[in-house]
Amino acid sequence: MRPDIIGGDPLRFALGTMTLRSTAFSIEREGSAVTFVGRGFGHGVGMCVIGAGRRALRGETVEDILGHYYPGLGLTPAAGVTPGAGVVVVEARRGNPGRIVARVPATSAVSAADLEGTALTAYDQLSHTLGTSVAPIRIELHASIDAFRQATGRPWWASAAVGGTAIDLAPAAVIAEREGLAQVLRTAMAELLMSGALAGRPAWVRVGAARYFGRTTPAEVPADDVTCPADAELELALSAVTQRDAERRAEACFVRALTAAGDWRLVR
Repeated sequence: MRPDIIGGDPLRFALGTMTLRSTAFSIEREGSAVTFVGRGFGHGVGMCVIGAGRRALRGETVEDILGHYYPGLGLTPAAGVTPGAGVVVVEARRGNPGRIVARVPATSAVSAADLEGTALTAYDQLSHTLGTSVAPIRIELHASIDAFRQATGRPWWASAAVGGTAIDLAPAAVIAEREGLAQVLRTAMAELLMSGALAGRPAWVRVGAARYFGRTTPAEVPADDVTCPADAELELALSAVTQRDAERRAEACFVRALTAAGDWRLVR
C-alpha cells in the first residue's frame, strides 16, 4: 500500500466521506479483511466543535482557538470587507437569454460558464418534462460551508438550497464528494420549477417530487408500508442520517401518490 503512512483526513477522502464518515475510527484486521469501527459524522471543514468548546472553557480566546485549527489564519473586521469581493459574475450567453445567471468564487475550480451550462441543460430537460418555466434564475456557488450556511440557514450536510428563483450551492469540492454537481443542480432545478405549483403542500410532496424528477435513473418501487415524513423531519432534521432517511421516504411517498394521481400537480 502506498503511501506507507497516511493521515486520517486523506484516508477518509480517498475512501469516500459518505463511506468513512468520521476520522474517529479504529481499524481491525482479520486475515485479508479490514474493518473500520468508528463513530460520528465529521463535517470536514477542519474544526472540532467539542474540542473548540473545551478550549473555550479553559479560557482560550477566539484567536487562540481559530489559530490552533487554522494556522496562519488572519481575522479581518467585517467593516473592512468589500461586499461581493472574490465573486465572479457571468453574463448570459447565446441560447440563454437572461434565463440563468451563475456566480462562483474567484478561486473556484468550476467556472461560472460551466456552472451555467450544467444548469441550463437541467433546466431545458426538466422544463420540458414538467411543463413549467421560471426566469430569470440566479445560481450562487459558495466558497465555504460556513458561507453556504450563513446565506441559507441550512445544515452543513445540505448540498443546495432553493428559495424563490434562486439556488444556493455548497462548495464545489464538497458537492463532488457527495452526489456530484450535475445531480445536485438537477434536483434543485426540479424543486425550483415545481415550487410555484406545489406551494403550501406538505414538505414530503415538494422534497419527494424534486428527488423523483431530479433522478437520471428510475426510482425504486416503494414499499406499501413506507410512512411519509412530517415536515419537521425534513426541515429540522437532527443529523445527516435522519435527513437522508426522511428524504428517501418522501420520495417513496411521492412515487406512490403520483402513481395514484397521474399528474404531479395533483399530489397532496
